[in-house]
Amino acid sequence: MSKISIFSGFSPDYSKEDQKKNYFLKEEISDFLIHLGKKRSELNIEITEVVEKLKFSTRTVQILEKGNIDFIQYPLNYFFARQYANFLNLQFPENFTMKNFRKIVKPRKDL
Repeated sequence: MSKISIFSGFSPDYSKEDQKKNYFLKEEISDFLIHLGKKRSELNIEITEVVEKLKFSTRTVQILEKGNIDFIQYPLNYFFARQYANFLNLQFPENFTMKNFRKIVKPRKDL
C-alpha cells in the first residue's frame, strides 16, 4: 500500500535539485520584496499612502518590505506583491509564478 501525502504540490520524487532551485528563487523573491520597500522610500511615498491606495494593512506592508514571503497567506501574497510592484511602476519579474509564493513545507516521513 502506497502512502499518500497530505501536502499538495509535493511528491516523493521532489528532487534535491528542484528544492535548491526553489530555495534560491525564494531568496530572489525576498530580495525583490525588500527592493519594493527601498523603491517606495526613494519615491518619498509614505506607508500610509500605500495602505490608502492598495487597501493593505500597515503591518502587511511592513512585513512585505522586510522580504518575508509569508507576509500574507498564499495565494494572496503573490497578488499583493504584483499589485505593490505595479503601484510603484516596477516590472514584476516574469520568472516569479504564483506557485513560487507557496510556503515550502517538507513532507512528513511518518505518513
